[in-house]
Amino acid sequence: MLLAALGTVAFVVSRFVIDHTLWGRHRTYRILEDRRIKAESKPSNAHATEKLIDSLLHGRTSFERTTAASQLGRLGSGATPAIAALITSVEGPDLYVAPQAAMALGNIGPDAAAAVPTLIRMMRERADNDTGWLSAEALGKIARPDDADARAVLERASESENVDLAQRATFGLQRLNARAANTSMSNPPATRSH
Repeated sequence: MLLAALGTVAFVVSRFVIDHTLWGRHRTYRILEDRRIKAESKPSNAHATEKLIDSLLHGRTSFERTTAASQLGRLGSGATPAIAALITSVEGPDLYVAPQAAMALGNIGPDAAAAVPTLIRMMRERADNDTGWLSAEALGKIARPDDADARAVLERASESENVDLAQRATFGLQRLNARAANTSMSNPPATRSH
């Protein structure tokens, strides 16, 4: 019985030490922060969207801002009020937040058309990192199918020597082409009657 009690005490002490190390505290913080943001990001909750926008723009840590961008992206078109904040974040210097913001804009879809010039610029300026690559993919989800500038930029980027940029630009072109095909199928040409 004494050995069982000592074993229990040793287990409790070891868990206490592990949980209170820097790693344990950081891990616990990340889990709690992710749960908090998920709980607040219900699509029907406009207040939660505003809180996510505030976290995106004013979060204390890169992790908090990145998580907010990711959660906004999960809302899809429900995150339309966040478009301006996401554009600001794509242009920002944080190389963790900017790619997540680009993905979020892509997930919003055509409603985020105001982001097209920024995404094109990010493809050019940050072609060597995630921000440029994910901007290319997002551009294909957002740009109008008849947007010649967006199509030309994606076509050039799809032939880039940068494999990551070329792959994401190809995905973007595929999305743009699929949307163009859907648009033309939903608007068939009128037939003449004699």
